[in-house]
Amino acid sequence: MYLQELGWVYFYQSRLDKAEPLLTEAIDGMRRLLSEVDPILLRAITRLAWLYQVQGRYQEAEKLQAEALHIVQRRLGPDHPYATGHMDGLAHAYWRQGRLEEAEELCRKAVEISQRINGEEHNDTLNYTVSLGRLCSALGRYGEAEELFVKALKDRRRLTGEEHFKTLAVMRYLGSLYRELERYDEAEQLLVPALEANRRLFGEQGPATLRSMVEVAELYRDQGHYDKAEQLLLKAEETARRVFGNDHEITNASVNNLIKLYESWDKPEKAEEWRAKLAHEEGKEK
Repeated sequence: MYLQELGWVYFYQSRLDKAEPLLTEAIDGMRRLLSEVDPILLRAITRLAWLYQVQGRYQEAEKLQAEALHIVQRRLGPDHPYATGHMDGLAHAYWRQGRLEEAEELCRKAVEISQRINGEEHNDTLNYTVSLGRLCSALGRYGEAEELFVKALKDRRRLTGEEHFKTLAVMRYLGSLYRELERYDEAEQLLVPALEANRRLFGEQGPATLRSMVEVAELYRDQGHYDKAEQLLLKAEETARRVFGNDHEITNASVNNLIKLYESWDKPEKAEEWRAKLAHEEGKEK
């Protein structure tokens, strides 16, 4: 148990190289000693799967979550509360691999079960509601996504506070939705404070901070504040590449947004420079 908790501390410090072996060792040990549906073991499996998600190892995350979900449903029943967390985690793994419809089906099921068992304001229900909102946004159902995010943000602020990391996540998702809808003032009121708070909570290397940097840069680009956008994206790209590697989603998002920025800024030579860098990295992976 202590290995698991220490690994999770390292995860939140973005020290993933230290977190992974501790979580793996904890799971191996608990599998020898505990029932396969022991909540402590299932929590460790979920945490390792989320670490894989952050590292961009989506197939490994999918395998862990799918196996755990199958065990829980076989041993405890298809709608057991333990199943919903694995449904949500598996939905994220599907989503990151472009399997949006499968992800949405699982996520809606998790929301329905949690609402029925735990109530509308339970932490799990709010987590799955936010996940569903993100999927609705990715599928272009912006009205439903906004409705889900607004309610979740109101509940999060009341239940966990303005600067809780889960509140900040909802601020980012709703702010990014407003940017997509060209509601820039509303977007800025959410995205900029979320970035500032993530910096205070997680430092410059935290995944939430880096994602916030990219999101604020996207807003600045759309507003025509190209210098400010460039500063954020260059910092995010350099940090993500150093901390998470060349093929991580945040690294790629930073590079792709630098290309879009320079195209919008009428700097085609800079856009081509970054496009060539991206192609070179993709070529090395093959």
